[in-house]
This record gives sequence, structure tokens and C-alpha cells, in this order.
Amino acid sequence: MSELFSRMDPQPSGLAPDISRFYRFADFTLDLREETLTQNGERLYINHRMFQVLLLLVERKGETVTKSEFFEKVWGGSFVEDNNLTVAITALRKVLGDRAKEARFIENVPRKGYRFLADVEFVSDAPASASDVSNLDEVGHSPTAPAGDRRRNFRVAILLALFVVAAAIIGLGSRSFWPTATTTKPNPAAESINSIAILPFSSDVSDAEYLADGLTEAVIDSLSRIPNLRVIDRNSAFQYKGKPLDALKAGRELNVRAVVTGKIEQQGDTIVLDIEMLDIAGNSQPMRQQFRRPKADLLTIQQEATEAIVRNAFPAAAASEQRRHAKRPTNDPEAYELYLKGRYYWNKRLNPDILRSVELFRTAIDRDPTFAMAYIGLSNAYTLGSFSVIGISDDQRIELSRGAVNRALEIDDTIGEAYASLAINKCYHEWDLVGAERDYRKAIELSPNDATAHHWYAEFLSMLGRFDESYSEYEKALSLDPLSMPIRTDMAFARYYARDYDKALDMLNLARQIDPEYRMTYNFLMLTYREKGMFLDAANSYEQYIQRSYGPDERFGKGYKNIMKHIAELQNIGPKLTGEQYWRAELDFEDDPDPIYRAVTFARLGDADNAFVYLEKAFKGRYSGMVWLKVTPELDGIRSDPRFADLLRRVGF
Repeated sequence: MSELFSRMDPQPSGLAPDISRFYRFADFTLDLREETLTQNGERLYINHRMFQVLLLLVERKGETVTKSEFFEKVWGGSFVEDNNLTVAITALRKVLGDRAKEARFIENVPRKGYRFLADVEFVSDAPASASDVSNLDEVGHSPTAPAGDRRRNFRVAILLALFVVAAAIIGLGSRSFWPTATTTKPNPAAESINSIAILPFSSDVSDAEYLADGLTEAVIDSLSRIPNLRVIDRNSAFQYKGKPLDALKAGRELNVRAVVTGKIEQQGDTIVLDIEMLDIAGNSQPMRQQFRRPKADLLTIQQEATEAIVRNAFPAAAASEQRRHAKRPTNDPEAYELYLKGRYYWNKRLNPDILRSVELFRTAIDRDPTFAMAYIGLSNAYTLGSFSVIGISDDQRIELSRGAVNRALEIDDTIGEAYASLAINKCYHEWDLVGAERDYRKAIELSPNDATAHHWYAEFLSMLGRFDESYSEYEKALSLDPLSMPIRTDMAFARYYARDYDKALDMLNLARQIDPEYRMTYNFLMLTYREKGMFLDAANSYEQYIQRSYGPDERFGKGYKNIMKHIAELQNIGPKLTGEQYWRAELDFEDDPDPIYRAVTFARLGDADNAFVYLEKAFKGRYSGMVWLKVTPELDGIRSDPRFADLLRRVGF
């Protein structure tokens, strides 16, 4: 398995000066270059969000930092719940040994925000420039992050991604190049570049964040189709969006040979794209190139940039990939822009935004009914979103998703993402396990570096009980998307299904250290603790899961209060909480729950007849969770019953 974060090697010469800058308070040191926190020389774990929250507090020592300022500067103004900040502050206090009621470092300012209390010293190992001196106060406080400007020139990675993917999605045909401001010859050592990360493109184009994000994602998708080239997945690449990290550090953290950065600017009606490639191992810049096109001609500029990246990063594949992707996905530039906007909103993963993405994908299809990628986007939106608010039932949603992906394959049967979407439908909704595996394999064949396809296939292999194969696919997925919490936790949960509970706990606790805010970790911890007979730990983990699942407004609702009351009743029993008490409490608490979970509860209480009553109800209702029957530990007590074997057969095992 690839490590989430590689240990940093000394910075090679020839790059920006290796200047270390620190904030010191009490016996703690905040390293701005390495983004670490140490206490008396011992490194403490904090994730990126925690670091940014602490940095903002330290920089503003003695001042009240409002919640809105935190959300703007740490979360980039994206939609987040108040609970995200609360979780980060709580985690920081724990690391610092601080208490809310007796604060030494982080003080809560009621109804306003937080304030940092301790004295702070700013230290740099390089002579201070005049500008440095002018920005420091008596205790060395700087109003802005010193590392930010120094790293900003590396964050150009965003736009770079934009066009690498174009090779696959947009194609490399029918191009007429404009003269570029800067060009480079293909990298003579590029044959050795077998892994690459396309960081999110930056942009100064007003109201066009979708342009940079969408193009970045398109580049990543396209590159993922090249055999023998490992391309970091969107999820991990976009962890660097808006962060003050340089390309060298990002490349080491992602364990890749090369990093591409890009920046897009608008000059009148012209779009200017600057892209750079950094060879991490060779400490060289094999490519730096500029492209200029009218804004209405985004497809062409994408094509040109993609070709340049493929040629310089992986020349052995360039000719074949150009032939393979010579066909443009659409000849309508407006349709393509609508598609990029659709992908932008879909990636927000919030239902109102998913509904918006459906409108955009549909409009793109109206303009170009042969735009296969727009149909795939539409299918994925229907798969992910909830549409009851506009009168679409789950059954209708599934049919719409299936219809869209089938139409995409009618247009172009060489897009791996389409087969992965098709496999999801076949697995969870049609219970066609043979067909699902065939489509998963096809998806990986066409897009061997698609982390999502490897992830979903690994999950599928787990539900079949083929755990060694599953672990291998999870390893591939994690190597392509090393910062993905869903992959990391699902990989741990495969150990749960294999009854390797101790290994599952080790992996889940590591995941919790990496990102204490990710809610599904606590759900999986709850389930694993139950199987180990640690019912109080299970209840405590369930509380953590629920707290992270409900937004601040929802916590005033009846549902949240009832669940928390139920958890408190379990916790009040204390360490002597038994399985009988736990499952009885679950049975009494449930109010028309998922029939599968009801069946689990009866099975744990030894009531096989009632367990099968609810399993049959789930079967007739075509509940998607039925595909996990073969491996779920909660049903082990009734697994020897002949009725269970019959049920497995009817589901498709």
C-alpha cells in the first residue's frame, strides 16, 4: 500500500531556496514549510484543516477570528457546516492539551469565533528582507502566511490538469496550433516518467471556477486511460486546491514522478493557459508552455495542451493515444462548457447542486445529442442524488440513470467510466453479479488508472468473499488516490467482512488520525466494535458518527434528539453493557427501520424466524443491501439455516 504521506527528502538544489519559517508558542513549533506541529521536537499529528485553523489563529494572536473568516480562509468559501470548525477546534485542543473552560491557547468567544491566547514568536532561518521586517510586530506576528507567496507559483498545477485529460476526453485530432509564447522540446528522460499528478488549475477568470475545475478533471480522466502510466485521481489531486503547497512537496506526498501545474487567465476575449511540468526525481522542468485561444475555442486549447503534456510526460504513448482519442467528444463549444459546469456542480455532492448538474447535462445533450460524456455525467447525477423533491421516485431515478449510461455506450463504447456506472446499476439494482463483474473488468481495461473503477470493483469482490483479490484492487485504488478517505475506510471494512476485526480496527484508527472529521470511519468503528463484543465502544463510536452526520440546524430536530437519547441510555449502562442489552435496546428503539437492519437485530437475538420475515421483506422490496448477504457477519447466527442458502441463490450468488 502506498503511504498517505511520504517522508520528505531534503529539497534538491536548483529550486526555490530552502527557507524554514516557524511560529513558536510555549513548547510547540508550527513549521510553515513542512506544515507540521511539534512539541519539544516530537511531531504531533494534525491534518491539513487543523493546521490551517491553527495557523490562522496564531497569525491573528490576540484577535477574535470569526467563523466566517475560518470558512473563507480555511475552507475556501465552500459550503461547510459549523460542526466542521467545531471538530477541528476540538481536535486541536486535544493535541495541545488545552481545555475549553480553562483555555491556555484557544479561547472560545461566544457567538463570534475563537482567539489565540499564548505569546507567539516568528522565526526564520534566512535573513529578513525589508518587507519581512515591516510585516512583523513585537512578537513576530505576520498578518499573512509567510509560506503562501513562496508557494503560490507552484499552485499553477490546476490548469495543467485541464488539458492533459483532454487527450482522452476531447481528443487530439483536427487541431491548428497558434504560436505559443514559450515551448519546450520533449523531455529526453520522459520515458522514465511512469506516474503523474495533475493539480487543480488556478484561474483569474471571474465567475469561472467551473472552468478550471472541470478542465482539470477532464485531463485527469483522459490520462487515466493510458496503460502503464499511474495518474493520481481527482479526489487526491483536489486536496491541494487553494492550499499553499508547492509542486515538489505535493509530488512527494502523492509519490509521483512528475507534477503538472497550470494557470488560466483571460485577456479580453482571449484565454491564456500557462502550464508547467516538474520532474520530481530529476529536479528538472521538462515542459513549460503557453497556449492562447479565443474563449469560445476552449476545446482546441484543451487539445493543444493535452498533446503537449502527453508528448512530454509519456512520449511512448503519445502516438497511440492521439490516434485513439482523435475524435472530439463534441463539436459544440457551448455544450462542452455546459458539461464542465455540470461536472463542477456534481462534484459538490450536495443535493441542490446535483439537481443543478442534471439541468446542465440535459442542456448540453439538447445542444449535442451525440455527446456521450454528458450522458455519463447525467447517469452519475441520477445515481448519486435524491430527486423526490421534484417528484422522481427511486425506481424512476434508477431507470433514468440506466437509460443515460446505455445511451452513452450506444454513442461510444470505449469510455471506461460508462462501464463502471453500468456495473453499479447491475450490482445493486439488478443483482446481476456476473454482468457487473464483466463491466467492472471492462471499465478497468479501458481506463486502467481510474481509481473509482478499482475502488468499486474492490468493494464488489468483498461482497463476493474474494478478499485477497479485493485487497489487491484496494491497493491499486489507493495508489491512484492516496488521500481518499472513502477508499481507505472501505479497505479497512473489507477486513471486517473477512472477520479480521483487529486489522480492521488498526486501519480505522489510522484513518481517524489522518482525518478525524470523516464520519464513515466512526460508523465502521461502531460495527467492528460490535463484532468484538465491545458494546460500550460501539455506542461511543455511534455517537461520534451521528454528531458528524447531522448539521447544526438538524440537531434541533426530533430525529437527532431521539438517537442521542438512545445512545445515552446505552452509555449509561457503562462497561458492563452486554450483547443482549445492546440488541434489545436496538430492537426497542427501531421505528420502521430498514428491514435488513431489523433482520440483523432479530438474528443477533437468536430469533431466526423473525429475521427471515424481514429478509424476505427486503428481498421483495429489492433493497440494495441484499448484495452483502454472503459476507455480512451480523447474520452468521442464521447462516446455516436452509432458508439462508435459498435466499442467497435468489439474490444471485
